[in-house]
Amino acid sequence: MALLAEQRMDRILEELSRREAVSVAQLCQIIGVSEATIRRDLTALSQRGKLAKVHGGALPVRETFRAEEPDMETKRQLHTPEKRRIAQYAAGLIQNNDVVFLGTNGIAPGQGFTTPDPEEAMVKALAAARSREAWALADSSKFDTVTAATAFPLEKAGIITERLPDQRYLDYTVVKEV
Repeated sequence: MALLAEQRMDRILEELSRREAVSVAQLCQIIGVSEATIRRDLTALSQRGKLAKVHGGALPVRETFRAEEPDMETKRQLHTPEKRRIAQYAAGLIQNNDVVFLGTNGIAPGQGFTTPDPEEAMVKALAAARSREAWALADSSKFDTVTAATAFPLEKAGIITERLPDQRYLDYTVVKEV
């Protein structure tokens, strides 16, 4: 009996939860459908943010999407020692007006530096574009997190953090661990 699209997609996600990656060929064999059908299902799941579609298959999504931002008092209490170290390091870099330091709510290779507010994203993008040098200040909890609006891609700013949780970020930008 042929599976419905949603049933196939559930099976794909089930397989992906068991492995680090799945190939189109593996999924065809497991589910019993054509490569074209699997590719369509992978595209649909990728568009929903359920997996990362890659050449020949799919990978699990590493990023976490945060739709809501905690209030300022809550944020002030999170990762305070790490934020203090990052701020002290950044303060030592200030030598002229051509360097801009920006906060971010999320950092992910596919989405860049993100914030929940589209207007804030536009201001940050403009500030980064007009500076000679831009740095994002982010504690390690911000990595692999995505919020609603992209400010700018990873290549447009360095990152100052207390700990880099994943070396793949070095493929996109300079990272200073403090």
